[in-house]
Amino acid sequence: MGIDINTARFFISAYQDSIRFGKVLTLGKQNLYVKPSELSLLKAELKRLNSDLPVDDLQPKGLADPIFQAFDSTEVLSMDKSDFEGADLLHDMNFPVSESYKEQFDLVYDGGTLEHIFNFPIAIQNIMEMVKVGGHLIIQTPTNNWSGHGFYQFSPELYFRVLSAENGYKIKRMVVFEWGPNNWYEVSDPLEVNARVYVVNNCRTSLLILAERVTADAINQTPPQQSDYAFSKWTADKKNKTNAATPTALKRKTAIAIAKQLIPRRLLETVKTAIGKKPQEVDYFSCQPRFFKPVDK
Repeated sequence: MGIDINTARFFISAYQDSIRFGKVLTLGKQNLYVKPSELSLLKAELKRLNSDLPVDDLQPKGLADPIFQAFDSTEVLSMDKSDFEGADLLHDMNFPVSESYKEQFDLVYDGGTLEHIFNFPIAIQNIMEMVKVGGHLIIQTPTNNWSGHGFYQFSPELYFRVLSAENGYKIKRMVVFEWGPNNWYEVSDPLEVNARVYVVNNCRTSLLILAERVTADAINQTPPQQSDYAFSKWTADKKNKTNAATPTALKRKTAIAIAKQLIPRRLLETVKTAIGKKPQEVDYFSCQPRFFKPVDK
Protein backbone atom coordinates (compact mmCIF):
# COMPACT_ATOMS: atom_id res chain seq x y z
CA MET A 1 0.00 0.00 0.00
CA GLY A 2 1.52 3.25 -1.00
CA ILE A 3 2.18 6.07 -3.40
CA ASP A 4 4.50 5.64 -6.37
CA ILE A 5 5.61 8.35 -8.78
CA ASN A 6 2.61 7.79 -11.05
CA THR A 7 0.12 8.10 -8.20
CA ALA A 8 1.87 11.25 -6.97
CA ARG A 9 1.60 12.74 -10.46
CA PHE A 10 -2.07 11.72 -10.55
CA PHE A 11 -2.68 13.50 -7.22
CA ILE A 12 -0.99 16.63 -8.54
CA SER A 13 -3.07 16.55 -11.71
CA ALA A 14 -6.29 16.11 -9.70
CA TYR A 15 -5.35 18.98 -7.38
CA GLN A 16 -4.56 21.25 -10.32
CA ASP A 17 -7.99 20.37 -11.71
CA SER A 18 -9.54 21.74 -8.49
CA ILE A 19 -10.20 18.45 -6.71
CA ARG A 20 -10.60 19.22 -2.99
CA PHE A 21 -8.73 16.77 -0.74
CA GLY A 22 -10.02 18.05 2.62
CA LYS A 23 -10.60 15.21 5.07
CA VAL A 24 -8.77 12.17 3.66
CA LEU A 25 -9.05 8.45 4.41
CA THR A 26 -6.39 6.05 3.15
CA LEU A 27 -6.77 2.28 3.15
CA GLY A 28 -3.80 1.37 5.33
CA LYS A 29 -0.79 3.56 6.13
CA GLN A 30 0.83 4.75 2.92
CA ASN A 31 4.52 4.43 2.09
CA LEU A 32 6.34 6.34 -0.62
CA TYR A 33 7.64 4.02 -3.34
CA VAL A 34 9.86 6.24 -5.49
CA LYS A 35 13.45 6.09 -6.66
CA PRO A 36 15.91 8.68 -5.31
CA SER A 37 16.05 10.33 -8.73
CA GLU A 38 12.25 10.54 -8.84
CA LEU A 39 12.08 11.86 -5.28
CA SER A 40 14.07 15.02 -6.01
CA LEU A 41 11.75 15.90 -8.91
CA LEU A 42 8.68 15.11 -6.83
CA LYS A 43 9.87 17.30 -3.94
CA ALA A 44 10.41 20.22 -6.30
CA GLU A 45 6.93 19.83 -7.79
CA LEU A 46 5.29 19.59 -4.37
CA LYS A 47 7.16 22.68 -3.13
CA ARG A 48 5.74 24.61 -6.08
CA LEU A 49 2.27 23.68 -4.87
CA ASN A 50 2.99 24.39 -1.20
CA SER A 51 6.19 26.17 -0.21
CA ASP A 52 5.65 25.25 3.46
CA LEU A 53 5.54 21.51 2.79
CA PRO A 54 8.14 19.60 4.90
CA VAL A 55 9.57 17.76 1.89
CA ASP A 56 12.67 16.66 3.85
CA ASP A 57 10.38 14.23 5.67
CA LEU A 58 9.77 12.38 2.40
CA GLN A 59 12.08 9.40 1.95
CA PRO A 60 11.98 6.33 -0.33
CA LYS A 61 9.81 3.70 1.40
CA GLY A 62 9.09 6.17 4.22
CA LEU A 63 5.63 7.34 5.23
CA ALA A 64 3.86 9.32 2.51
CA ASP A 65 1.53 11.31 4.79
CA PRO A 66 3.33 14.67 4.20
CA ILE A 67 2.36 14.50 0.53
CA PHE A 68 -1.28 15.13 1.41
CA GLN A 69 -0.33 18.42 3.06
CA ALA A 70 0.59 19.73 -0.39
CA PHE A 71 -3.04 19.37 -1.43
CA ASP A 72 -4.50 21.35 1.49
CA SER A 73 -5.76 18.29 3.34
CA THR A 74 -7.39 19.18 6.63
CA GLU A 75 -6.99 15.71 8.17
CA VAL A 76 -5.50 12.39 7.04
CA LEU A 77 -6.72 9.16 8.65
CA SER A 78 -5.95 5.55 7.79
CA MET A 79 -8.11 2.44 8.07
CA ASP A 80 -6.82 -1.13 8.38
CA LYS A 81 -7.82 -4.52 9.72
CA SER A 82 -5.22 -4.33 12.51
CA ASP A 83 -3.18 -1.68 14.30
CA PHE A 84 0.09 -3.33 13.24
CA GLU A 85 1.11 -0.23 11.22
CA GLY A 86 -0.62 2.28 13.48
CA ALA A 87 -3.89 2.71 11.58
CA ASP A 88 -6.27 5.30 13.03
CA LEU A 89 -9.46 3.32 12.34
CA LEU A 90 -9.78 -0.46 12.62
CA HIS A 91 -12.15 -2.35 10.34
CA ASP A 92 -12.06 -5.56 8.29
CA MET A 93 -13.16 -4.49 4.80
CA ASN A 94 -14.59 -7.95 4.12
CA PHE A 95 -17.57 -6.75 6.16
CA PRO A 96 -19.84 -3.68 5.81
CA VAL A 97 -18.67 -0.50 7.54
CA SER A 98 -20.80 1.02 10.29
CA GLU A 99 -23.08 3.97 9.64
CA SER A 100 -20.66 6.22 11.54
CA TYR A 101 -18.09 5.93 8.73
CA LYS A 102 -20.46 6.67 5.84
CA GLU A 103 -20.22 10.01 3.99
CA GLN A 104 -17.43 11.20 6.29
CA PHE A 105 -14.56 11.89 3.87
CA ASP A 106 -13.83 14.33 1.07
CA LEU A 107 -11.34 11.88 -0.44
CA VAL A 108 -10.84 8.14 0.00
CA TYR A 109 -7.62 6.69 -1.42
CA ASP A 110 -6.90 3.03 -2.16
CA GLY A 111 -3.22 2.62 -2.92
CA GLY A 112 -3.32 -1.15 -3.44
CA THR A 113 -5.70 -2.75 -0.95
CA LEU A 114 -8.81 -3.92 -2.80
CA GLU A 115 -6.99 -6.68 -4.70
CA HIS A 116 -6.07 -8.30 -1.37
CA ILE A 117 -9.63 -8.42 0.02
CA PHE A 118 -11.64 -11.56 -0.70
CA ASN A 119 -15.07 -9.92 -0.50
CA PHE A 120 -14.37 -7.33 -3.17
CA PRO A 121 -18.04 -6.31 -3.71
CA ILE A 122 -18.35 -5.50 0.00
CA ALA A 123 -14.99 -3.70 0.08
CA ILE A 124 -15.69 -1.48 -2.94
CA GLN A 125 -19.14 -0.66 -1.57
CA ASN A 126 -17.54 0.32 1.75
CA ILE A 127 -15.14 2.82 0.25
CA MET A 128 -17.81 4.25 -2.05
CA GLU A 129 -20.14 4.78 0.91
CA MET A 130 -17.49 6.53 3.00
CA VAL A 131 -17.12 9.36 0.43
CA LYS A 132 -19.23 12.48 0.92
CA VAL A 133 -21.47 13.67 -1.90
CA GLY A 134 -19.23 15.98 -3.92
CA GLY A 135 -16.18 14.10 -2.65
CA HIS A 136 -13.83 11.87 -4.60
CA LEU A 137 -12.37 8.40 -4.74
CA ILE A 138 -8.86 7.75 -6.06
CA ILE A 139 -7.80 4.17 -6.75
CA GLN A 140 -4.50 2.70 -7.89
CA THR A 141 -5.08 -0.93 -8.82
CA PRO A 142 -3.39 -3.76 -10.78
CA THR A 143 -4.88 -4.59 -14.15
CA ASN A 144 -2.44 -6.98 -15.90
CA ASN A 145 0.55 -9.25 -15.14
CA TRP A 146 0.08 -9.04 -11.37
CA SER A 147 -1.21 -12.60 -10.90
CA GLY A 148 -0.02 -13.79 -7.48
CA HIS A 149 0.30 -10.28 -6.03
CA GLY A 150 -3.15 -10.48 -4.45
CA PHE A 151 -6.42 -12.32 -4.91
CA TYR A 152 -7.34 -10.29 -7.98
CA GLN A 153 -6.27 -8.06 -10.83
CA PHE A 154 -9.02 -5.90 -12.30
CA SER A 155 -10.26 -4.99 -15.76
CA PRO A 156 -11.05 -1.36 -16.61
CA GLU A 157 -14.69 -2.23 -17.24
CA LEU A 158 -15.23 -3.44 -13.68
CA TYR A 159 -14.67 0.10 -12.42
CA PHE A 160 -16.61 1.73 -15.26
CA ARG A 161 -19.64 -0.36 -14.34
CA VAL A 162 -19.32 -0.04 -10.55
CA LEU A 163 -18.42 3.66 -10.36
CA SER A 164 -21.47 4.50 -12.43
CA ALA A 165 -24.45 6.85 -12.37
CA GLU A 166 -26.62 3.97 -11.11
CA ASN A 167 -24.45 3.95 -7.98
CA GLY A 168 -24.29 7.73 -7.69
CA TYR A 169 -20.75 8.02 -9.11
CA LYS A 170 -19.05 9.49 -12.15
CA ILE A 171 -15.58 8.51 -13.36
CA LYS A 172 -13.63 11.66 -14.20
CA ARG A 173 -10.43 9.93 -15.31
CA MET A 174 -9.09 6.44 -15.81
CA VAL A 175 -5.44 6.08 -16.77
CA VAL A 176 -3.48 2.92 -17.54
CA PHE A 177 0.31 2.78 -17.23
CA GLU A 178 3.09 0.21 -17.47
CA TRP A 179 5.57 0.09 -14.61
CA GLY A 180 8.93 1.27 -15.92
CA PRO A 181 8.04 3.33 -19.00
CA ASN A 182 5.38 5.16 -16.90
CA ASN A 183 3.57 6.34 -20.02
CA TRP A 184 -0.07 7.29 -19.42
CA TYR A 185 -3.06 6.41 -21.58
CA GLU A 186 -6.65 7.48 -20.93
CA VAL A 187 -8.88 4.39 -21.04
CA SER A 188 -12.11 4.29 -23.05
CA ASP A 189 -15.33 3.00 -21.53
CA PRO A 190 -16.33 -0.25 -23.32
CA LEU A 191 -19.94 0.97 -23.28
CA GLU A 192 -18.93 4.10 -25.20
CA VAL A 193 -16.80 2.35 -27.84
CA ASN A 194 -19.13 -0.66 -28.09
CA ALA A 195 -16.26 -3.12 -27.68
CA ARG A 196 -14.30 -4.91 -24.98
CA VAL A 197 -11.24 -2.95 -23.91
CA TYR A 198 -8.48 -5.55 -23.44
CA VAL A 199 -5.20 -4.96 -21.63
CA VAL A 200 -2.78 -7.48 -23.18
CA ASN A 201 0.88 -6.65 -22.67
CA ASN A 202 4.10 -8.15 -21.27
CA CYS A 203 4.84 -6.13 -18.12
CA ARG A 204 3.10 -5.11 -14.91
CA THR A 205 0.32 -2.65 -15.63
CA SER A 206 -1.93 -0.64 -13.32
CA LEU A 207 -4.93 1.65 -13.44
CA LEU A 208 -5.33 5.06 -11.82
CA ILE A 209 -8.95 6.08 -11.31
CA LEU A 210 -10.54 9.34 -10.20
CA ALA A 211 -14.29 9.23 -9.49
CA GLU A 212 -16.71 11.71 -7.93
CA ARG A 213 -19.67 10.84 -5.73
CA VAL A 214 -22.52 12.78 -7.29
CA THR A 215 -25.50 11.48 -5.28
CA ALA A 216 -25.95 9.37 -2.15
CA ASP A 217 -27.63 6.48 -3.96
CA ALA A 218 -27.61 2.97 -2.54
CA ILE A 219 -24.59 1.07 -3.88
CA ASN A 220 -25.00 -2.03 -6.08
CA GLN A 221 -28.70 -2.55 -5.39
CA THR A 222 -28.69 -3.95 -8.91
CA PRO A 223 -25.46 -5.91 -9.52
CA PRO A 224 -23.39 -4.34 -12.32
CA GLN A 225 -23.39 -6.08 -15.70
CA GLN A 226 -20.55 -6.13 -18.21
CA SER A 227 -21.74 -3.82 -20.98
CA ASP A 228 -21.81 -6.31 -23.86
CA TYR A 229 -23.78 -8.80 -21.76
CA ALA A 230 -26.23 -6.11 -20.70
CA PHE A 231 -27.01 -5.63 -24.41
CA SER A 232 -26.40 -9.25 -25.48
CA LYS A 233 -29.86 -9.67 -27.03
CA TRP A 234 -29.42 -6.60 -29.24
CA THR A 235 -25.97 -7.83 -30.30
CA ALA A 236 -27.25 -11.34 -31.00
CA ASP A 237 -30.18 -10.06 -33.07
CA LYS A 238 -27.85 -7.87 -35.12
CA LYS A 239 -25.42 -10.74 -35.74
CA ASN A 240 -28.23 -13.10 -36.75
CA LYS A 241 -29.52 -10.62 -39.31
CA THR A 242 -26.01 -10.01 -40.67
CA ASN A 243 -25.13 -13.71 -40.86
CA ALA A 244 -28.35 -14.56 -42.68
CA ALA A 245 -27.52 -12.07 -45.44
CA THR A 246 -23.76 -12.67 -45.70
CA PRO A 247 -22.24 -15.16 -48.24
CA THR A 248 -19.93 -17.85 -46.79
CA ALA A 249 -16.76 -16.53 -48.49
CA LEU A 250 -17.33 -13.05 -47.07
CA LYS A 251 -17.93 -14.52 -43.63
CA ARG A 252 -14.48 -16.20 -43.77
CA LYS A 253 -12.75 -12.97 -44.81
CA THR A 254 -14.53 -11.05 -42.06
CA ALA A 255 -13.55 -13.66 -39.45
CA ILE A 256 -9.88 -13.48 -40.53
CA ALA A 257 -9.89 -9.67 -40.36
CA ILE A 258 -11.43 -9.73 -36.87
CA ALA A 259 -8.91 -12.34 -35.69
CA LYS A 260 -6.02 -10.17 -36.87
CA GLN A 261 -7.41 -7.25 -34.88
CA LEU A 262 -7.81 -9.33 -31.73
CA ILE A 263 -4.34 -10.91 -31.74
CA PRO A 264 -2.06 -8.60 -29.74
CA ARG A 265 0.72 -7.06 -31.81
CA ARG A 266 3.30 -8.17 -29.26
CA LEU A 267 2.16 -11.78 -29.67
CA LEU A 268 2.64 -11.50 -33.44
CA GLU A 269 6.16 -10.16 -32.87
CA THR A 270 6.88 -13.12 -30.56
CA VAL A 271 5.79 -15.53 -33.30
CA LYS A 272 7.98 -13.72 -35.84
CA THR A 273 10.95 -14.03 -33.51
CA ALA A 274 10.29 -17.75 -33.05
CA ILE A 275 10.42 -18.37 -36.82
CA GLY A 276 13.57 -16.30 -37.28
CA LYS A 277 12.21 -12.96 -38.38
CA LYS A 278 13.65 -9.77 -36.89
CA PRO A 279 11.56 -8.66 -33.90
CA GLN A 280 10.15 -5.17 -33.74
CA GLU A 281 9.36 -3.49 -30.43
CA VAL A 282 5.68 -2.56 -30.33
CA ASP A 283 3.89 -0.46 -27.74
CA TYR A 284 0.57 -2.18 -27.15
CA PHE A 285 -1.36 0.88 -26.01
CA SER A 286 -0.24 3.22 -28.78
CA CYS A 287 -1.38 0.59 -31.29
CA GLN A 288 -4.91 0.71 -29.86
CA PRO A 289 -5.89 4.39 -30.36
CA ARG A 290 -9.59 3.60 -30.24
CA PHE A 291 -9.23 2.39 -26.64
CA PHE A 292 -6.17 4.19 -25.24
CA LYS A 293 -5.38 7.87 -25.75
CA PRO A 294 -1.84 9.00 -24.77
CA VAL A 295 -1.70 11.86 -22.25
CA ASP A 296 1.15 13.64 -20.47
CA LYS A 297 -0.59 14.66 -17.21
